[in-house]
Amino acid sequence: LNQTDYGPVRYNPIAVSIETKTNLEAGADAQVQLTTWCTAQVHQLRTLLRAAGKPEASIPPLPLVMVLGHDWSF
Repeated sequence: LNQTDYGPVRYNPIAVSIETKTNLEAGADAQVQLTTWCTAQVHQLRTLLRAAGKPEASIPPLPLVMVLGHDWSF
């Protein structure tokens, strides 16, 4: 549920994924990173739901935020 190895938050679920880039030209890279994170998170949630015997349970919306320079996109 979390893509970080940082100890204090390693086992906590992510509520919002935020990707920041300092310049506007890196927008495509930011979108690829958010897509990769979201895909992995959905895959892990589906795996956990199957293990819990609830494979048909719905997954809540996963907010994604992309920051390019001073522009924030939701």
